[in-house]
Amino acid sequence: MLSIDFKLYATRDSRAPISLRTVVRLAVTSTCILVLAVFGCFAATLTTTQGLSAVISAASAIVVPSSAVLAHSSAFAAYTIPVTVSYHARTSSAGTGSITVKAISDFTATHPSVASGDLSYTCDTAAGFGTKCGTGGITVQTSPATNVVTAMPASSCGSCSSSTPNTVTVTFSLVDNPSAQTGTYTANMLFTISAT
Repeated sequence: MLSIDFKLYATRDSRAPISLRTVVRLAVTSTCILVLAVFGCFAATLTTTQGLSAVISAASAIVVPSSAVLAHSSAFAAYTIPVTVSYHARTSSAGTGSITVKAISDFTATHPSVASGDLSYTCDTAAGFGTKCGTGGITVQTSPATNVVTAMPASSCGSCSSSTPNTVTVTFSLVDNPSAQTGTYTANMLFTISAT
């Protein structure tokens, strides 16, 4: 704190002392000017902090080819096509994950037909994350969906690189029924992945 002790005299009335109130006002004003003169020479630099937080949840993603053409090597042999399913998944500490498939549209109402049990699939490679379906053949249904990959472990992500997904190969097999009419037939499959 700055203290100034002095007397001021005016020349107007025989050098009579200025009132105490005036002295106080002048002292306060002088103090303010001095403070500004000292601290006004320095640039003001302020710092503060910002906390960032993120809630990382279980998540999943899946990619399959948009289309695939079944083919066969001899008359009345099954039409087959291997399909690579690529996926990422992250499970929570008490969670798991799975991939399922079902038909959402049928080839025809007769043959070939999903409803008639003409389409099945096997899982021919080990799943990159989780347990793949068997190789014995699973009949595709319109409902409910059937498993492709199950039992994804908790607190894990398998192949955790964003550029290298987990994969499993699903081979579809369509019965070539002699009663089927010639033509091009299409059925749509729906793959669903979930992670908790």
